[in-house]
Amino acid sequence: MKKTIITCVTICLVGVSTTYGQDAFSLKDCISYGLKNNLNARIASNNVSKAHAQVQEGYSAYLPQISASAQYTDNLKLQTTVIPAGVFGPQESQVKFGTKYNTQVTAELDQTIYDQSLITGLKELGPGIEIANLNAQQADENIIYNISYYYYQVLVYKQQLALLHEDESKYERLTKITALQVEKGVAKPIDNSRVQVSLNNTKSQISQTQNNYDLMLNRLRYAMGAPAKQAIAVRDSIPINDLTSLPLQQDEVNPENRADFKSQQLSVRIDDLERKRIIGGYAPKLTGYAQYGAQAFDNNFGHSFDSWYDFSSIGLKLNVPIFDGLNKRAKTKEAKLTFDNAVRNLELSKQSIALDYQNSKTQLQRNADNIANDKLNLSVAREVYNNTTLQYQQGIANMSDLLNAESSFKEAQTNYTNSLLNFLIAQLDLEKSKGTLKNYYQTL
Repeated sequence: MKKTIITCVTICLVGVSTTYGQDAFSLKDCISYGLKNNLNARIASNNVSKAHAQVQEGYSAYLPQISASAQYTDNLKLQTTVIPAGVFGPQESQVKFGTKYNTQVTAELDQTIYDQSLITGLKELGPGIEIANLNAQQADENIIYNISYYYYQVLVYKQQLALLHEDESKYERLTKITALQVEKGVAKPIDNSRVQVSLNNTKSQISQTQNNYDLMLNRLRYAMGAPAKQAIAVRDSIPINDLTSLPLQQDEVNPENRADFKSQQLSVRIDDLERKRIIGGYAPKLTGYAQYGAQAFDNNFGHSFDSWYDFSSIGLKLNVPIFDGLNKRAKTKEAKLTFDNAVRNLELSKQSIALDYQNSKTQLQRNADNIANDKLNLSVAREVYNNTTLQYQQGIANMSDLLNAESSFKEAQTNYTNSLLNFLIAQLDLEKSKGTLKNYYQTL
């Protein structure tokens, strides 16, 4: 790529007066405020804490599970059991077993000894925390991008207002001069009307631009997470670095610098572990348990809690899955297809990131060329307009020459302010495509 050296361009903005109590924010001030106060940052932080809680929840399945229970029974009518004849005598016997009141208290401990599905599931917990942290990082990057975007919009509208106010002052002076020329008979009344129309149009443009400035300032305030009633003013200048300092010679971008790509990588890993977890469901599960309890009973309620008889047991439980109606087989196939799609989507994301970077780099270079050309053209158009205005005042140039020079000057102004905004946004998009928005913020 051919090296292009463009000298340092500085946007010098005429400051808009601020009321008492307003704080003047630089871009870095706005971003710092937003990272602390934007609700999306707080939500992302809560999600990180939630991920840690989910890890604790996951590990709890492999820790001892202890439970206690108590049961009180009032056998209103005991069941009658018939003992056939010949067992205890020649006649059958009808006997009621049990007591009217029965109380039992039990404590039980269960401990998973081996569960391959659970072991594999525990491996998914670590990537879950990493994804939450990456999502928090991505939320910060979105805040940085949005605040920078609106901040640049505000600055460009301020630049437009400065240029329009400059035009307004010129037209007001020209109106007075033309009116005087009409009185002396050296200019036609229509000339004064045409200047007045230009002045009115400029005032209308100022009103519209001021409205756009206020709207964009509100969006900046929202992106920062500032209260709606808080007055905010941005600082009145921002330097554009020499383009030789930008990494435009880099031909490739590392996708792993981007939080969204790393998060997608971890999701692929989780999909693979989920597939293995389902397969692990085919393995036998071994669980140990221990139980201790006591019971008391009597036919008289007043004595039903007098005597307690304890009991206890320990043992192992082995669960061997044999046939589940092909449920796991279907889930395994579904998980495999999900994993395969995730791998392919990861590759598509890698290609998309490379494309975004190349487009952003090309766009930035194009806008860098445009801003240099438009700045030079604005300077020439201003000089032509000023000379034509002076010639008109001296009677050398006519009104048509003046209006043509005015139209060219306004077009140059519009092109320049648009180039400023396009350059700043292109620079921002380039940082986003590389995943270096936080570095960009730190170097402001």
